[in-house]
Amino acid sequence: MNENNAALADKLRLPTPKDRVKFRVGYKSRDESQACMLAYVDARFVMDTLDDIIGADNWDSEYHEIHGNLFCKITVTWPDGSKTYKMDCGTETDVEKEKGQASDAFKRAAVHFGIGRDLYDLPDYWAPINEYGYADKNWNPPGWGADAGHMQTATEPQKAPSHPSTVTSQPE
Repeated sequence: MNENNAALADKLRLPTPKDRVKFRVGYKSRDESQACMLAYVDARFVMDTLDDIIGADNWDSEYHEIHGNLFCKITVTWPDGSKTYKMDCGTETDVEKEKGQASDAFKRAAVHFGIGRDLYDLPDYWAPINEYGYADKNWNPPGWGADAGHMQTATEPQKAPSHPSTVTSQPE
């Protein structure tokens, strides 16, 4: 890969800006009072990142159904004219399952280029959940909003409740 291509590839792997990271319930404690929250970005963040770094005319996405699974293929045209594509499948979501599956496939393909890959290295964060199984809308880990810039690796992980049946507040 030439210098210009490598420089763009490095930019795709930059840490995700904190203000673009969202959290959703991953799995729940045994007593269902808390949830381990999973970090994610939406498809618009991926599109914005590709547009800003690669250029709106220098990437493309297409979808393929393979053995009943929806795959997204993202193709990037680098400054030297060479092309690279990455592909991954998505899973249905609880809301708008087809749209969710397409969006998930797109985001997962983008991870192969490095976009949002850093989110997989975050520690576990626990949040209290309501009787319907949801955390507060727009929930963020404590101190997360203090700096809306890039994520820092010094963020303190939260421990899972040692006795989920007795823990009802967010671990500190």
